[in-house]
Amino acid sequence: MRSGAIHHRIDDSETSLFSTRSPFHAKPITDFSYRPAIAGYVTIIVLVILWVAPVHAAQLVIPKISGKPGGTIAIPIVLKDVDKLAGLKLTIEFDSKLLLYRKAVKSSQASTLMYLENANTPGRLAVVMAGAVGISGREIPILTVIFSINKNINSLKRTTLTIRESQWMNDALEEIPHTTDSGPIIIHGGAESVTFARHNWRKRGSHRRIWTGYHPDFKGPADVRGILPTPNQHHDGSPGWE
Repeated sequence: MRSGAIHHRIDDSETSLFSTRSPFHAKPITDFSYRPAIAGYVTIIVLVILWVAPVHAAQLVIPKISGKPGGTIAIPIVLKDVDKLAGLKLTIEFDSKLLLYRKAVKSSQASTLMYLENANTPGRLAVVMAGAVGISGREIPILTVIFSINKNINSLKRTTLTIRESQWMNDALEEIPHTTDSGPIIIHGGAESVTFARHNWRKRGSHRRIWTGYHPDFKGPADVRGILPTPNQHHDGSPGWE
């Protein structure tokens, strides 16, 4: 066929990605069959990123706290990574010989939720919170529980608030999965806690004592940081021992 337009015949040498006429001249890719493969690779990369990215799970946390006999402690109930929480049911148990429940104070973040409690049973607190509009947040101290500590405690004590039940619902009436974590409550009671129970010190030589590493109120070394006597110190506080 003859016409005024210039026609170019494509030979086999030009079907490669690089022209034979110049080894440095890249020819554009016009074969669109590559596109599905590229799209597949992109999809795989995105899925890998989503899989590796950390996922923040909802959690109820009661932090570690300490107090003294006859004193008062305010323990926050913290909800982490909450999304549209519209209902909460919580049952907490505690040692009524050590702690006396006084009251619970709802936080400003939970102002849209109604609050009901039942503390009629010694050593047990049941709480229900609900509202029409859910609340969301990375860290919400939804409630502060206040206790008085028994003034007659004369030794170092360790206790905890035991979470017997924790149920969350969102504003679509769907249950919100979450975990719970309740830290220890340490009560520094009596003179014995100052010297850290002298019966747990053994003699070393005629005038030295060293901590044996045992105390019934603790489970392990990680639980007694900040409470043990410092190294190179007598049990009565004077320096000079190893």
